[in-house]
Amino acid sequence: MEHGKASSQDTFTLVRNDDGVVALHPSSSLKASKNIRLDHMLEWEEMMMAKNMMLHYISTSKVWPQEHVMLLAAFFVRLETHTVRQKPHRNQVILLY
Repeated sequence: MEHGKASSQDTFTLVRNDDGVVALHPSSSLKASKNIRLDHMLEWEEMMMAKNMMLHYISTSKVWPQEHVMLLAAFFVRLETHTVRQKPHRNQVILLY
């Protein structure tokens, strides 16, 4: 494998089984949930809820530098308060952005 490149054959995901045991499984063996919805199919309220959960988890993960979390939060505030939200189809425009 070349440095910095990975394929699905050498990518693994943590999976918890019914007994609560966590194991590594090849990512290629996992199937996407039937309940997944594409971003552009989300309602505005769903995107806001997802944004709030994402910001919460990345801020408590100790992986993201706090400065990056704050910048991402500021980006979302700017989206929520953008003047385009005063126009027709406002939420769809922001969601597609």
